[in-house]
Amino acid sequence: MAIANPPFGRVRRSGDAPRYRGPEFELHVLDIAREVAERGAFIVPRESASFRYSGRQCFDRRTSGRGVDFERATGVVMDIGAGVDTNFHRDDWKDGAPLCEIVCIDFEAAREREAQERRRLDAYAPPAMQSGEQLALLL
Repeated sequence: MAIANPPFGRVRRSGDAPRYRGPEFELHVLDIAREVAERGAFIVPRESASFRYSGRQCFDRRTSGRGVDFERATGVVMDIGAGVDTNFHRDDWKDGAPLCEIVCIDFEAAREREAQERRRLDAYAPPAMQSGEQLALLL
């Protein structure tokens, strides 16, 4: 299990995550967590989540934005974090009060979807040819 409240935004780092190449540090953390954990729970800025929940009357899945782009690039799906509206605690922050969401991710499900897609593509790949068979095609 990976649990994090990573630094938000364009934080200096020494490299990229395995799949995510954007500038948002928190999304690099989520992608790296996919490599080491089965599941994860993260506090992320509202703009980096693929849904809206906190401060709203109901859950709303986004169709565009950073979080949606991240899901497409990495194969993970962000789920709502235990139904916690982070606006409830907005005045409890020591310094700034960033607008956040709690994101839960099932990394095992993402890896299984990726493996299924690989198997699907492999099923359509032509069989490997021996070198003699390749030469016969030219003659």
